[in-house]
Amino acid sequence: MNLPKYWGVHAAVFFAVLIIFMSCENYSAISKNALDHNPDFTLFQDSLASMVARDQAVQFAHTEGQSARVRDSLYRAKDSIFRVQSDIVKEMFDRHGFLDTTMVGSKGSYNFWLLVQHADHDPDFQRRVLEAMAPLVKEGLADASNYAYLTDRVRKNAGEKILYGTQVSYTDDFWVIPLPLEDSLHVNERRAAVGLDPIEAYLNSMMELHFRMNEKVYRERGMDGPNQYSLREEK
Repeated sequence: MNLPKYWGVHAAVFFAVLIIFMSCENYSAISKNALDHNPDFTLFQDSLASMVARDQAVQFAHTEGQSARVRDSLYRAKDSIFRVQSDIVKEMFDRHGFLDTTMVGSKGSYNFWLLVQHADHDPDFQRRVLEAMAPLVKEGLADASNYAYLTDRVRKNAGEKILYGTQVSYTDDFWVIPLPLEDSLHVNERRAAVGLDPIEAYLNSMMELHFRMNEKVYRERGMDGPNQYSLREEK
């Protein structure tokens, strides 16, 4: 079948609209269950998985070479989905607190955290969830590395220095660098304490991902691969 020549340009816009349409389904049922005093946490697991699937679909809908119009459409689709889904997650949190592993299992708890992580339009909500996570991490009911990522997200959104180096920026010559760090000399000690790899390895993985997503641009600049930091030898 021969598709119109403009199909490639508009396919991403169509995809974004489709995701928004899909996102409207079942939200009323999810909201009702979230407000129940004795909710079906199995339904929570399924609902969280569905919301994360939509989150990731629109998150990675961007492709190299898209027009500004398509990128803008995808950005608006992503913002819409993140806002709608964070409202659902907030209802869950307001009624039941942080959904820990005893409620929704490790995967469900991860999905809950990820949706909070992407609620940057509501930093007060993110901070409330972070505060609720702290004692659960100590009890082993919430993941310490996820707590670290949310800590940095909350600090970034508040204009504060981050602790774990998980929030980054990109230089014009394709290096990935952490946002300003508090006590940068001991960042790897803090990362190790929550189960994260050394920051050099993390930044290298981010540069590898950036290269895969923008390989054409790299090659136009005469680069056959990503930049890489030297890893420190373990003592």
